[in-house]
Amino acid sequence: MSLKPIETHYNGYRFRSRLEARWAVFFDSLNIKYQYESEGFDLDNGIWYLPDFYLPDLNRWIEIKPTENISDEDSIKLLKFHMLVNHGGEGRFCVLVGEPNIGKYKTLYEPSSKWGICPICNRIDLMSNMGYVGMGNIYLERAYCVWCDCLDKNVSETKTGAFFKGTVVAKEGNSIFEHRKLTNAYTKAVSARFEHGETPKSSKHGLFDFVVKKPIKKPEDSLFDF
Repeated sequence: MSLKPIETHYNGYRFRSRLEARWAVFFDSLNIKYQYESEGFDLDNGIWYLPDFYLPDLNRWIEIKPTENISDEDSIKLLKFHMLVNHGGEGRFCVLVGEPNIGKYKTLYEPSSKWGICPICNRIDLMSNMGYVGMGNIYLERAYCVWCDCLDKNVSETKTGAFFKGTVVAKEGNSIFEHRKLTNAYTKAVSARFEHGETPKSSKHGLFDFVVKKPIKKPEDSLFDF
């Protein structure tokens, strides 16, 4: 007998696991619009696939997995969908493995990517972690932002960041991957309690109150030198 995750009710959806619900809390905390299991796809040869999340504003499909121990059947589906979406101009797709918390999740098909906030365009998305840029004893976060890739490079600097060799860099005192908004969202996601008949509700203080619901019947700085 295999263990089955507990279905969880949150925000009008019936998630197949609490892990998926925690990622939904994370998205909600950052005002990232999402659709849950909105559409299934025929991948040919009798292979059908239903992604967990679609983020319309980012044109991104997301699959959630608790571990990297993925069955061969699921691996084939994920790889085929990745090839069709990422290489077919249909958006972007990746697998989030683990819980929504700093250092607790991995991204499959987008290696080295983490949730970040671009210091140039302020978009929230999965961004490739390009390491650090050193300035004396100061090390600044560096990432690749797909949304800034086509921006006018003449506008190369903001109060919080600057362009550097095709990437964006956070200025001193700022962060891409540990921005306050992100750390708050991680905290809300992992702190959410999903007891029977309860749905987490964000409070003014960023914590969670709980409301009981009936079970759902249906499923200006100087120029930045480097």
